[in-house]
Amino acid sequence: MHKPNIFTYATKELSQDAFIFWLLDHANPKYNNINQDLKNCALNLISEFFKLENKEIPKNIEKFSLSKQYQNIDILLKINNYSIVIEDKTAAKSHGDQLTRYRNIISSEVGEENVLAIFFKTHDQSNYKKEIADGFKIFSRDRLISVLDNYTSIPSDIFNDFKDYIYSIENEVNAYVHKEEWNHKNWVGFFKYLQKELNRGDWGYVPNQNGGFMGYWWAFQKNESCW
Repeated sequence: MHKPNIFTYATKELSQDAFIFWLLDHANPKYNNINQDLKNCALNLISEFFKLENKEIPKNIEKFSLSKQYQNIDILLKINNYSIVIEDKTAAKSHGDQLTRYRNIISSEVGEENVLAIFFKTHDQSNYKKEIADGFKIFSRDRLISVLDNYTSIPSDIFNDFKDYIYSIENEVNAYVHKEEWNHKNWVGFFKYLQKELNRGDWGYVPNQNGGFMGYWWAFQKNESCW
């Protein structure tokens, strides 16, 4: 990034919530004539949510509403008969029974068949076993980038700052291939590569009294070549 970027300062999940909410709202039919590019991007993003659930976005959007923190859900998007539960995370993971609880609340209101549950994650974590077990589909940074890549000339500082910020995360995670001294994100990139090559293992931050470290674990049997 070659200029000040608001999202390098507003790094909390609430700031990301606000951007996602702002972008999605451009798909609202009442804003049809505001910004066609942002509307197309918002519809593309929503369409990806539907694809994760093996559904198709309605061709005609007759009902559209967005809510923040309804029953503590980060973002609740309603399109026609569908309700999309969006749990937005940056670096943190889900905790406790929050995801199951959110899904159950909305299922009781609109029926299980009309619920889409999306775990929207812009940073990385070792695995998504818990989130998937809780009935959520994973919308990861690479999926987000695949959407943003389609929009290269939108005249919006908000949109372009967020896009540049997401790209900067991706670039730093992958920078382990050429940097000599690694930071946290570089270790994440290396561990993601290692996890793919080994097809096993988990990684994460390991705290200790000396300041902690990034660790990778894959074998707990003494008869393996590495232990």
